[in-house]
Formats: sequence, C-alpha cells, structure tokens
Amino acid sequence: MKTYIRRFGAREDAFQWMRSLNHATLDGSIYCMTDGPEDDYAVVDLRTAIDLAIDLGLPYEWAR
Repeated sequence: MKTYIRRFGAREDAFQWMRSLNHATLDGSIYCMTDGPEDDYAVVDLRTAIDLAIDLGLPYEWAR
C-alpha cells in the first residue's frame, strides 16, 4: 500500500519540504518528490517513490 506523506499544489513548495526532510532525518530515510494523485505534487519515502515509478511510471526526484 502506497501512502502519500504530504501533498502540495506548487512544485517549489514540495521540493523545499522534501529537502528539509532530507536534511533533518537522523535515521537515514530518503524522501522524494513525485507527481501527486490530482495534478499536484507529493513528498513520499524512497520505497513508495520507486513503487510508483514501477507501477504507474511516475517520475520522482530527490535532493539533499
């Protein structure tokens, strides 16, 4: 089951939040930005991003 962590209307907001999460994580988790379910953007964990890419062909990106 795929869980969206948080959705954003603007790409820039999603990208900034993803980077903030990746800077703040202490357990080595990686968060990615991908297309959301409704013409928006979502920040999800890496495993979910990979699953979405395989299952639905959705692109994802991440940055530290």
